[in-house]
Amino acid sequence: DAFLPTHHYADLGRRLFESFRLSRTAHRCVLTAEAKALLGSLESRGEGVLVLSAHFGHWEAMGLALHRLGYRFSVVSTLGKTDLLNTFLKRLRSRLGLRVFDQKGCASELVSALRSGEHVSLFIDVPTRVRAAQLSFLGGTVERSTVVNRLANLTNSPCIFVFNRRTKTGMYQISAERVPTDMEPLQWCHARLETLVRTTPSQWVWLLDKPRG
Repeated sequence: DAFLPTHHYADLGRRLFESFRLSRTAHRCVLTAEAKALLGSLESRGEGVLVLSAHFGHWEAMGLALHRLGYRFSVVSTLGKTDLLNTFLKRLRSRLGLRVFDQKGCASELVSALRSGEHVSLFIDVPTRVRAAQLSFLGGTVERSTVVNRLANLTNSPCIFVFNRRTKTGMYQISAERVPTDMEPLQWCHARLETLVRTTPSQWVWLLDKPRG
């Protein structure tokens, strides 16, 4: 079975160890040529971009690596304001120079940020029961927030899906793909994530929920 929990826990352990050495781990993140071209073209346009990602590969190291390369964006936290892990991550991300929005009550701020030309990053694999869409995923169903689709429609911002995966040599390869304008961003990104997870399941370490079916 490709989805044995042992694979996930082994990778979670690796991820935690690498997080204690986050700066070194970030140096092992490299952009593909296609990602450089796409990110560069969006930067030159001077408009706000919805940078969509998922808990795949080493997302914290990826964020630091992109920041070091000069790509600036704000991050929407996936956890509650009082969550201890959220407090730690918020401090870490702030030290990296990232502006962090709390998940609840930030809709108007996100719209303003995007309309002013700021890039905003959201994770698309966060469970929710508020304004949620039910999506098929790994043979079951999951509930995901439609805020991504609403932000894209309200601001007419281009959407890109940015992710990374560990290679056999221990490097983290960062890819960026443009989300088709004729599809809902959330649905497209989730379908793309499922393909990634089925290809390398151990690199999707996400314990907040599992598909129900």
